[in-house]
Amino acid sequence: MSLECQIELDKKGGIKITVIDADGNKSQTIEMDGSQLVLTVKDQSNTSTITQKPDQITIKCDKFMIDAKEITTKSSEATKMTADGTMDLTSTQNMTLKSSQDAEVSATANLNLKGQIVKAAGQAQAELSAPQVSVKADAAVSVEGATASVQGKTTCDVKGLMVSLKGDTVTQVEGLMTTVKGQLTNVNGTLVNLGS
Repeated sequence: MSLECQIELDKKGGIKITVIDADGNKSQTIEMDGSQLVLTVKDQSNTSTITQKPDQITIKCDKFMIDAKEITTKSSEATKMTADGTMDLTSTQNMTLKSSQDAEVSATANLNLKGQIVKAAGQAQAELSAPQVSVKADAAVSVEGATASVQGKTTCDVKGLMVSLKGDTVTQVEGLMTTVKGQLTNVNGTLVNLGS
């Protein structure tokens, strides 16, 4: 392999250093013009450049790879990451996403949360809202609170192979029209009031 090396000096244009591999159609160039430093590497079909200015560094290439034992990035203002294709964040150990203020996760299509155990906790309040909400479990579903309310604006159905309504002190079933129906209906208690 034979390389051609060029050094150009110009009082107005600065310094340009070029290494050319004519056999492989490759070249590497360093340009310093007094305002910026530009590193360019190219072959027949690809070009990568690193442009360094006093306030900015720009890297342009088809593939950008970092291989390090530890990576730390920090910005005093905004940080943005955009991918026109897919974006993957993967960790073989624990992963933490944390914000000192609001945090928002959104998707124009499906948004999936999966894990062996999935927990969502709000220190003041937690809300789940959608035009249609479904809560499903292959085993058991538990809803518990100091006060628990299940309400439907039009209808509210509680269905199951066996349905139990139980209160440790008082159990109340009330409505403008209340119907209790079954092949075998058992109403039992120390005090039973069926109305006047």
